[in-house]
Amino acid sequence: MPTHYRLEMPAPETHLFHITIAVPDAPAPTTDLILPSWLPGWYIIADNARHVQDFAALDADGHPLPWSKIDKARWRMVNGGRGFEVRYQVYANHLAVFASHLDDSHALFNPVDVFMYVDGAKDQPCLLTITPPPGRGWWVTLPLDPDEADNTFYAPDYHTLADSPGEVGTHRVLPFEVDGLPHRLALYGHGNEDADGLVANLARIVATARDVCGELPYPWYTFVLLLGDRPTGGMEHARCSINHVSRFAFQPRHDYERVLSLLAHEFFHVWNVKRIRPRAFDDYDYEREMYTEALWIVEGATSYYDDLILARAGLLTPERFLERLADDIREYERTPARELYNLTEASFDTWLKMYRAYENAPNNRVNFYLKGALVHLLLDLEIRQRTQGTCSLDDVFRALWADYKARSAGYADGDYKSIVEGVVGGRMDDFWARYVDGRDALDFAPLLADVGLRLTRGYQADKDLARTGGRPGVERGYLGVTTRMDNGRLLVQTAYAGSPAHAAGLTPGDELLALDGFRLTEATLPHRLDERAPGETVTMAVFRRDELHQLQVTLSARPPDEYRIEALPDATDEQRACFRAWLGADLPAPDPAKVAS
Repeated sequence: MPTHYRLEMPAPETHLFHITIAVPDAPAPTTDLILPSWLPGWYIIADNARHVQDFAALDADGHPLPWSKIDKARWRMVNGGRGFEVRYQVYANHLAVFASHLDDSHALFNPVDVFMYVDGAKDQPCLLTITPPPGRGWWVTLPLDPDEADNTFYAPDYHTLADSPGEVGTHRVLPFEVDGLPHRLALYGHGNEDADGLVANLARIVATARDVCGELPYPWYTFVLLLGDRPTGGMEHARCSINHVSRFAFQPRHDYERVLSLLAHEFFHVWNVKRIRPRAFDDYDYEREMYTEALWIVEGATSYYDDLILARAGLLTPERFLERLADDIREYERTPARELYNLTEASFDTWLKMYRAYENAPNNRVNFYLKGALVHLLLDLEIRQRTQGTCSLDDVFRALWADYKARSAGYADGDYKSIVEGVVGGRMDDFWARYVDGRDALDFAPLLADVGLRLTRGYQADKDLARTGGRPGVERGYLGVTTRMDNGRLLVQTAYAGSPAHAAGLTPGDELLALDGFRLTEATLPHRLDERAPGETVTMAVFRRDELHQLQVTLSARPPDEYRIEALPDATDEQRACFRAWLGADLPAPDPAKVAS
């Protein structure tokens, strides 16, 4: 018989979910129940058990059972070889895609936050019955097959249950079809959205993403979109995604493009990681970290495809796609740690670095989403070049998808490279040695030229030379810090490795007071630096732990901050054809001003 989970929320204002778990068959004299410590897709130990309270255990006759805590997330029942029931509450007041939230407007639950599992029985079937609060007219949306009873759903195992978050409330449910399969948008909250237009765009995203692997891998799918006041975020699941954006993120168009990119990213994960996945993820261990060197594939390839899908779907113009790509290259090249770790090292260390905020992150963390996306850009263009345009990264993912369907198992270390080599028809040792296992700087120019493009680097401030006395940007002084305000104090947040600030000993937490005797504010610091040239030495007055310091800093040349990717003015017919095969659109016309210059 299935393990039966019941989720109730009798008083949503308390933020407390009430959970009952009926375990029908437990032949051992003691049985452990475990609450997961992390959510697959969110690679950080979250210690969800801290939100559990009022735990109790009962035997089949309703009598109390003895139990004890074995560790932070494990409860041991003395059940005498019989079935039993446990009851507990979970506090849920964090509106985020990786957490759970309950208040008087709705309930969002991530099962790993609220549902314990029987140790050693993750492969056993489960039933879930959800009871909305009485008298509120709430309904349930979640990606599980309904059972016969109202608001009761079936999962073939705990892994499926854990991968099935739910939205309960009065959210809008907007259906649409692609390839005859039902899809729906579950929309919580209100803002400046055009819901009908969003549904139409989602249908285009689904159809375009489908073309990469050749088919949709599910019987139905749900996009859950939460509109609130938090930063943008998303979480992938096998039959749904949970997405969170600002309620006013749908205008202007540039903001809306970020929403669409997020939705495309999480949707592409229905193939890349929820099915096509590293072998380490074939059987999730919810108690501890699960290490893999392949997250640059899981997240990097997905980050490459999100905007590519929008461009192919006609939701990003070629010009906007290239602008966003140029912004990504700028972010990568302005990250001091970009060549400190290779992609496999960055993937392995994600549990330590990727999802944590710390002051030295720019100097010792490689973002495998960003660098992985750019390496997949180069890989896609390399495959197209070496096969004379007959194959692409799409063929790699079709091969991965075929392999997954044949084995229903994840890929081992080395399989990805082998599949790429099978598509290319040759070795990829040099590419891997430089960009995957190595730390070489990414070389964009040759492969961008193959599709009729060039990358240029310049300075945003050059557009307003009057503000800086008419001097070109390359002559402006550079300090190399990021700052933050704290109760009116201008503090160093990060001193970039290799920068003048770093060399002079400026450190996070220093309060910047003056430059050459003149007071600094958040607004005046960039102006004071604009007035200085590379090679000039300035005196920085700072407070460090309430002690005044005078530091001599020799400024360097400011690194470029405006990147552009534009059409070659003399692009050949072959280059234009390659661009169209890649992006599904014509190569944009060159900027006349740039051509003239």
